[in-house]
Amino acid sequence: MARIKEEESNYVELPKIYSFDSEREKEIMLNRNFKRVNQEVADMVKELLGTE
Repeated sequence: MARIKEEESNYVELPKIYSFDSEREKEIMLNRNFKRVNQEVADMVKELLGTE
């Protein structure tokens, strides 16, 4: 555990990439990302199966 604590002490704080003015704004962004990722996966599956 001591070695883990030592390693953790060297971690650099990561910057926040997004800051949201409201919970609704956050939900909108997450929903857009969810839909985009699902569409990209569907497109890859179509391409791999040759059903485009």
